[in-house]
Amino acid sequence: MAKEVKKITGDWTKSISEMKLNEVVEFPISAYDGIMSTIRYRVRRRFGIIIKREGELDYKKGVFRAKRIS
Repeated sequence: MAKEVKKITGDWTKSISEMKLNEVVEFPISAYDGIMSTIRYRVRRRFGIIIKREGELDYKKGVFRAKRIS
């Protein structure tokens, strides 16, 4: 049985900073540019957290997945 993936709908910086190591979460595609550019580097600098996109963008569901790797 597949593990349920947590869906994040807002407060991107706080949500990413609270992710556990190797945790995978879903974000809306509308937040992709902000998360994968500005916010990703902000949490890396402030908290030492590194996230990476997991898989491809799912345009059908309107989401993408990210995984905390550090």
